[in-house]
Amino acid sequence: GPTPDASGDSVGPHRPYFQGQRNQLYVDAAMRLVAEGKAYPDYTTPEQQDEWRKKADLAKRPYVHRGSNRDVPPDENLRQYREKPTPILLKVPAGETVTFEDHVRGKVSVATDTIRDPALLRAPGPDGVCRALYSFATVVYEIAIHITHVIRAEEHLSNTPTQLLIFQALGGTPPEFAHIPLVNYKGEKMSKRKLPPLSPEEVHKLKACGWTDAEIAGRDDLNIATVAYYRELGYLPDALINYLVRLGWSLDAETEFIRPETIKEHFSLDRVTKAAGNFDPQKLYWLQGEYMKLLPTAEKVAKSVPYLRRAKLIGDELDDRTRATLTAVVDAAGERVKLFSDVLAFAAPFLKATPDYDPKAVDKALK
Repeated sequence: GPTPDASGDSVGPHRPYFQGQRNQLYVDAAMRLVAEGKAYPDYTTPEQQDEWRKKADLAKRPYVHRGSNRDVPPDENLRQYREKPTPILLKVPAGETVTFEDHVRGKVSVATDTIRDPALLRAPGPDGVCRALYSFATVVYEIAIHITHVIRAEEHLSNTPTQLLIFQALGGTPPEFAHIPLVNYKGEKMSKRKLPPLSPEEVHKLKACGWTDAEIAGRDDLNIATVAYYRELGYLPDALINYLVRLGWSLDAETEFIRPETIKEHFSLDRVTKAAGNFDPQKLYWLQGEYMKLLPTAEKVAKSVPYLRRAKLIGDELDDRTRATLTAVVDAAGERVKLFSDVLAFAAPFLKATPDYDPKAVDKALK
């Protein structure tokens, strides 16, 4: 699969890449905004917010929060905050419009009078630490590591005007944005927080590879929305990349089989669709079969070995006789071997000391 240019704490020039490890950077940035009069501590009580919200409802207008100390001078805000830390809010400019050009969604404009003053830092936690909220941490982080493009799901489009205001307040150069479509499965968004459960057929596929019910239940990453699931079944990385890219991008009006090198050469955001993609496991399986056709027999045999070992059909060492048997089996099976784990079904009768028989099939054959 793709090789990252930056990852965790080990790869890239701007380590660390975990946002949570940079909290002091966010605190310093927030305090600078308070000192410049661009942010303020908010001591509004829940009761006051409820009262203001009711007044907005009676006036038939949306409630847009503006905090207690919005118009307090910066020096006084700093003094009060030092004495009593509380959430820090950005002072959203009044009567302006935030406009940006999204590579997928086109021109987007939002009036600042509809944007609440967003929280930048939370009140101190039990450990006394004031932690940054997502929208603020993201912007400070992106400025620090010089991010030029942000490509993310369309559900984050609504966060963008607020983040652009934070970029403006900090004096940073905003990246270019592209909000790509979501991926649906059976009419619902595929989400890491709400993964669809494995079907009996999918469980059967894993068990055929030597997995037990207990092992499957103990893995929270074996699911059709995770890379691990396809790795365990023997999908090729190129097939998975090809399929995922085609969910929201096209090379032309008809091509489905697009090798990663071709994607890399021709990919552009202007061909990303706005419509949500629909995840189709059968189409992914078909693409996998197309990629499998390109592999020589020797590579199919070599890459099926881990699956054969897990199913305890072969030992740690692959002797010449077993390799020859597997080669003959893979050749005979031909295009029916679409996954590396498929070799198990074809090779098992030749590798087991006592082959398994279907009693009903035996009875039918002997009648």
